[in-house]
Amino acid sequence: MSNPRALAAGLVAAVVAPILSWSAAAGGNPVFSTVDPPDVTRRANSGTRAVFINGRGEMAGYYEIAGGSGALNGFLREADGTFQSFAAPDGSTDIYVHALNDRGTILGSYVGKDLRTHGFLRKRNGGLTAIDVPGARETLAYAINSRGTVAGTADGSGFVMTARGAVSTFRPQGAVTTVACGLNDAGEVGGVYFDSNEVAHGFKRSANGEITAFDAPGSAKTFASTISGSGDIGGYFVDGSHVMHGYVRHNDGSFAAADLPNAQETSVGNLREGNAAGSFREAGNRHGFIREASGTMIRIDFPGARYSMLSQLGPRGSAVGTYYDSHNVSHGFLLRGPATQD
Repeated sequence: MSNPRALAAGLVAAVVAPILSWSAAAGGNPVFSTVDPPDVTRRANSGTRAVFINGRGEMAGYYEIAGGSGALNGFLREADGTFQSFAAPDGSTDIYVHALNDRGTILGSYVGKDLRTHGFLRKRNGGLTAIDVPGARETLAYAINSRGTVAGTADGSGFVMTARGAVSTFRPQGAVTTVACGLNDAGEVGGVYFDSNEVAHGFKRSANGEITAFDAPGSAKTFASTISGSGDIGGYFVDGSHVMHGYVRHNDGSFAAADLPNAQETSVGNLREGNAAGSFREAGNRHGFIREASGTMIRIDFPGARYSMLSQLGPRGSAVGTYYDSHNVSHGFLLRGPATQD
């Protein structure tokens, strides 16, 4: 495995000055808002999860409904604050939201009454449509672009499905399991695959099907989580000492670090207009961060929260994520500020 000290030579270092708070970076106070559906439960270790935002300011996620059943519903929060809630297509109790595009189409997965995992699409004002790759027992849909093309994994292969239902499955050379995690409007896919030794590698798949595998410098395992409109890929890698580091792989193949001083682990989960969003762990607590295109790292903490995690950058300087309160209940949040203006 590569020596972790090779990071200094192999990656463009992030700014090593003390990490900035949002207000210090933006020159003003941030505006945080809690985003919870009206019927969310308030029990510990439950609540609102995995919040996403699109270019229209709409938000989506999933949550545990009140009443003690443990059922998970999805939601769409319109830009005016109105909530739409929905359950799995066949009345199953488990539904997970993974993405939201600019047309208001929600993408996710659910465990059906047949005990199989299915993908689903939900249009802004319509019902849910199941997504199943032909011949596959398990289909998980993770990414959708503005054209309605979907990407994910099915029985160990990556897949791309067009809005008309045409499906292409693929595996990088040497892959045993392939997961397509991100998809942009150009049809490029970013993701991770595992080889026969269960070692993780990143990959990028072009719209014409050409696959480029990659490993971050100094890595023992490389995971890719997202791809930007310009073809940059973000994720994290694990070094030889089992420490997680965030990274951005630019379209030209160069790497930039997204690490923070004193962090035990860092990961990038979203890219937008040259900026990156993710989370890091420090002294046992989890925090969100934004990495600006300049390399400046900005720490994001919901006021009074035990933990904060940033999931996605939105339009006009917004961002969304999840935080846990003092009772360990999770909530979605919306952050407005000038630091990530389009």
